[in-house]
Amino acid sequence: MMKSKGTAEEVRPIERRRQTGPCPLSFAQEQFWLLDQMVPGSPAYNIVDVIAINGEYDASALKGALDELVQRYEILRTSISLIDGQLMQIVSLASDLPLPEVDLTSLPELERAREWTRIAREEGQKTFDLSQPALVRA
Repeated sequence: MMKSKGTAEEVRPIERRRQTGPCPLSFAQEQFWLLDQMVPGSPAYNIVDVIAINGEYDASALKGALDELVQRYEILRTSISLIDGQLMQIVSLASDLPLPEVDLTSLPELERAREWTRIAREEGQKTFDLSQPALVRA
């Protein structure tokens, strides 16, 4: 334990996860899981971000970049399970992130913008099953 500057409180340093296999949840993960149990299916904690892509769209390059992102950050491959009465985080070795595509190029520009907004809003309302990785969608 170490003392944080300016307070008498003791705080645990955040260390890199060294374990293989399941390990206990962090305090924040426990809170998140509890909130999900209290209000199942709530998208309240979803973070929705829309990123404009300029230039020519290359589906395989985007898929490769997203797969690399998921591979690099364990938290995106982490699920939560109850094992022997204890909540545990399980980090999958790999996760195939689906990349569904919707072609709106046939629509007029204004209608295309409305449809894109509707799709983004609808996707943002979809919930995640915390017992299944990946906890990210694109």
